[in-house]
Formats: sequence, structure tokens, C-alpha cells
Amino acid sequence: MYENSTQELVTSVVQGYNGTIMCYGQTGAGKTFTMTGSSTEYKYRGIVPRAIAQVYHEIAAKFDQAITIRVSYIEIYNEMVRNQERLTSLDVRLALLCSDSRAKRIKPLN
Repeated sequence: MYENSTQELVTSVVQGYNGTIMCYGQTGAGKTFTMTGSSTEYKYRGIVPRAIAQVYHEIAAKFDQAITIRVSYIEIYNEMVRNQERLTSLDVRLALLCSDSRAKRIKPLN
């Protein structure tokens, strides 16, 4: 699944493009497992650990360049945003800012 859904996107990110990986679906459908995978079985790791490994692998091959990668990892559930980057994160109410019908930002994550 990773090779078909994410591998090319991660390569583009290392080349300087923005990328988003989003998992959407019904409760209990396996979104969290798809994104994080198993913590005990390496072969069942999810999209996030595979993407991080690919980023480090591709950056290592570009030793002549300075590369900065920024990552946001959030969960939206019942209109609550949970920042998954911090173990001690606080839930914040989802606030969307719309400058027009196409542009949306999550506050305070922007």
C-alpha cells in the first residue's frame, strides 16, 4: 500500500514540493493502524514510520545539499484537533480561517 499511495509523494517532498498524507473514514475502519501500524511488528509498520524512513534515506543521498523538512501530524475527531507531534499535547477546538472558499488553515497550528 505504501508504494502505491505515498512513496512518490515523499520523493517529491524531498525535492522541495509540499505534500499531504490524509487518512479519512468511518470509526473503526483502520485509519490509525494504516497511519502508525504495529509497534511490535516491524513488517506491519504504518505509512508514517515508512515515510520518515524514506525521508532520511533520500536526504542521506543528497549530502551536498542543505535540506529542511517540516512535519505536522494531527488528528481531527469530533471537530477537535489533537496535535500528535507532542506527547503532552492539549486538545484545541477546531477553528478554520477562510480567506476565500478555497483557502483554509487550522489555528493555532499554522
